[in-house]
Amino acid sequence: MKVTNLIAASALSLAALYAPQAAAQTWTGTKVAPTVYSLNTENSAFFSAPGTVGTTAVITGGTWTAAPYPSANNATHEYQICYMRPTATTYTCGLPTNQPSGTIGFTNEPARGAFKIVVKLIQSDPPYPVFPVNPGPNQNFSVTVNFK
Repeated sequence: MKVTNLIAASALSLAALYAPQAAAQTWTGTKVAPTVYSLNTENSAFFSAPGTVGTTAVITGGTWTAAPYPSANNATHEYQICYMRPTATTYTCGLPTNQPSGTIGFTNEPARGAFKIVVKLIQSDPPYPVFPVNPGPNQNFSVTVNFK
């Protein structure tokens, strides 16, 4: 009896060891960059995971990119990537940066959460509003989320 139980337990352990892991997947969202209308106000692009992302999927990494804004008129911009868990009502944001792109640091969080990219004009001489530099597709904000 003990030998049979030991063999059965060993077989289950081997099956778990060689069970296929969840395949890495990706979702990407793209939005038109917001126009910045005044100093020190947040302007954001919002992204939601598609319904095809499983309820148990977790973030393994990813990237975000914001459209570049002009540096004329002594303009300085600040960017942030933010994440909100599926059941939450507020976003948690990464540290502000002057770089319009970066990596997503919300690993092991539910992949069905939502993201926003925030841009803030923190210094500029008039005129306002400030538009993104390039017309067309380079005027987009995007988030790419890797998950499993």
